[in-house]
Amino acid sequence: MTNYLALMRKQDFADLYKYGIFHANRDMIRKFDCSIEDLKNNPEFFREILILANAFDSSFTYVFVHYSKKFDNSFFENIEVEDVQNIYPLDDEAKTEQKISPIDRRIPIQDPLCPEVIFEYRKSKTYDDCVRGTRNIWKVFGLSDAQYDYSKKMIPDTCIKEVIDQSYRGKRPKGELSIWIYLLRYERHAIYPHTTLGYFMDAIHVIVNKMNGGDVDSYEPTCIYKLLDSLDYNLKSDKIQQIINSSKEAEGIRNVIKKYCPKVDYLKVATIFLKMKDDYADGLTYCKKTIDNYMKAWPDEFPVAAYLLGWILGHRKTYDCLYDLLPLPLFKKNVTFILCVDEKLKNNDIKSLECGLFQEKKQSVKIKMGKKKKNGEIAKSPKPIFVTSLEEFEKRKAEGWVEIKEKYLSGSR
Repeated sequence: MTNYLALMRKQDFADLYKYGIFHANRDMIRKFDCSIEDLKNNPEFFREILILANAFDSSFTYVFVHYSKKFDNSFFENIEVEDVQNIYPLDDEAKTEQKISPIDRRIPIQDPLCPEVIFEYRKSKTYDDCVRGTRNIWKVFGLSDAQYDYSKKMIPDTCIKEVIDQSYRGKRPKGELSIWIYLLRYERHAIYPHTTLGYFMDAIHVIVNKMNGGDVDSYEPTCIYKLLDSLDYNLKSDKIQQIINSSKEAEGIRNVIKKYCPKVDYLKVATIFLKMKDDYADGLTYCKKTIDNYMKAWPDEFPVAAYLLGWILGHRKTYDCLYDLLPLPLFKKNVTFILCVDEKLKNNDIKSLECGLFQEKKQSVKIKMGKKKKNGEIAKSPKPIFVTSLEEFEKRKAEGWVEIKEKYLSGSR
């Protein structure tokens, strides 16, 4: 009999357990001729199995399955449940999850085989996700390859790798680290205004953290804080920047910023990044006017801020926006929605909603609202209003709009 270790999705193992047989992917199966205990001391063995694995959100998505059977050189690897010797969680997190939600309580829960390899693997997949996030943002914002190369030169990969490592280890930045690491890990805990001035206060707070070699709760006693706190909370970015650049109270912080970040205007990059980080916390959206305004005002700094944003959002929080703009071939190209409010809800006042033609780039959709004439036609008054997304369509539908068969379209299709 030959021993094998397979990396299998937990749901696939559940199918194997339920149906008794499973056609497994040979790419994620390796045979071994030693004991399981000796196998734990061979991290390269596990790396070879993981190299072709797809990305996953949680380590309990997969399990290692140890099975024994006669060598089989067929195209498919058929695993029968009688061949299975043990299943192993990938790490301690997955082990805890198995205790909470076991496939069958008769199956003993084993210790992970090589959790340190899983740890490194998950970090590498997170890094890949971050890289894709920067690339997605470049496509969405319409930035150039030259701007990408420039931004990448400003923010080396070692910074994001350090950020990822700290995040997985549950550590905060400390010591002589790049200012970009402190910026990427920054979290607002102080009470700053939710305006542009607040983001300048955040940006300076990052500098103070870097000077201190770790997080500080507040920098209120400093001259620069007193200067910023004395300003009108609604001041625009250019005016705040002008005050910082010319005020004697800010001379010390200006010198520190030049020392930490000599090649690009740190304050502009940091404030743009921090604002976008908040704006897109739930996922990237695209407004051409906003991006054009950023590029016009800060042509050198905005790409660097966008690059930082891509690292933070990653592919997971940018793909939906990107798919809208491509669009994906599998999206329906033409979808027409026509709704009206139920007559009973509005005392026979009928409003018809035409959500128009959702085309390849999610064009604006038109809502026609009016009263229904006795002859069954829709009146020309009141004048039409507009919505710009399918989300608005769904919202109105939830509020009582219902589909009608008649099409009151403005213009020919």
